[in-house]
Amino acid sequence: MKDETFMLLSMKDSKSVANAMSNETAQKIISYLAEHKEATESDIAKNLKVPLPTVHYNIQQLKKAKLIDAKEFFWSKKGKEMLVYKLAKKYIIISPDNSETSLSKLKSLLPVTLLSLMGSGAIYLWQNAKLSSTKLIGAASDSVMQETAMGKAIPGTEQVADLTQEVIIQTVPPNYAIFFLMGSLSVILFIFLFSLLRKK
Repeated sequence: MKDETFMLLSMKDSKSVANAMSNETAQKIISYLAEHKEATESDIAKNLKVPLPTVHYNIQQLKKAKLIDAKEFFWSKKGKEMLVYKLAKKYIIISPDNSETSLSKLKSLLPVTLLSLMGSGAIYLWQNAKLSSTKLIGAASDSVMQETAMGKAIPGTEQVADLTQEVIIQTVPPNYAIFFLMGSLSVILFIFLFSLLRKK
């Protein structure tokens, strides 16, 4: 399958260029000539499955806009002059189409987004596990304090309990999973917007 083509045109002072290229048949003719280098009206009509009068009209419009040239001619078996058309390369640059739609850009960022979500989930689970162990220590500390209040304190346990409570309060971490997810999505959004602006 051949690569699709696009055109880079200078349209400063030529409304005829825009008028000619607004026609779908004209665009097909340009693409055909880009792939086959040169062709007659009959060849174009046959291969594009477009009526010959329609091809002739659009070729005249493209010639008027100076987008194609008549390279040479030869005589057909019926004695008719057959012109051979080619692209006017000084006005047109043909290259493989590497443009991307917004949808394709979003699809390309989908794996990164999924990895960000998975990373956030992993951080959330790890943080919850760590917090659960911290709560167990807190529960043990509360038990010690209750026994102390009931007169069952072991020497030195009151100071240990107070110290444990202080450490627990000071070591409750922020929600790293949310921070990671927000940061990742911000970077992905920035990359998406930057790629859109760069194409314009």
